[in-house]
Amino acid sequence: MKSINEYTDQELQWIQPKKFRGEYELRGGYEVFVRLHRDGAWGSQIVAESANGSWILKRKSFGQTIAILDFEAKSELAIVKRGMGGQSTLRTLDSREYSWRCTSFWRDVWAWFNNEDTLLLQLMRGSRVQLEPTAHDVPDLALLAMLGWYLHKQQEEEATVAAVVPVIV
Repeated sequence: MKSINEYTDQELQWIQPKKFRGEYELRGGYEVFVRLHRDGAWGSQIVAESANGSWILKRKSFGQTIAILDFEAKSELAIVKRGMGGQSTLRTLDSREYSWRCTSFWRDVWAWFNNEDTLLLQLMRGSRVQLEPTAHDVPDLALLAMLGWYLHKQQEEEATVAAVVPVIV
């Protein structure tokens, strides 16, 4: 895999290479930059791989907190705190902080910003990823791209549950 940092100012696409499998890849053409899949009992954790590292995502506190662990060492690298309306904050152990928030009226464009409010990447209509030139030197760019996808999928799942529960009751 190539580093996603070499591909800034380009649009990438999240795809599901094999239907009916919980695996996804972030691609630019035929190049794969990030790969993720469900792992563990009931698919309770996500494993992500990239040229920049491999991680495990574990949900805590009813999904409102997500721990990001180093795949090899199993040590915690960062925490994501989910807020109201889907907004989230990522804090690394190195004291870097990023915010995930909606940037469109129709809630179909979400973006990561650094602590100086500089736009780093956008997730558009659920699968297209636009990397900004300002993100070229961001060490956590692959992690942000993967987390954006993961948070988007979580919002989809929660919306589905919210729609089904009133029908059942």
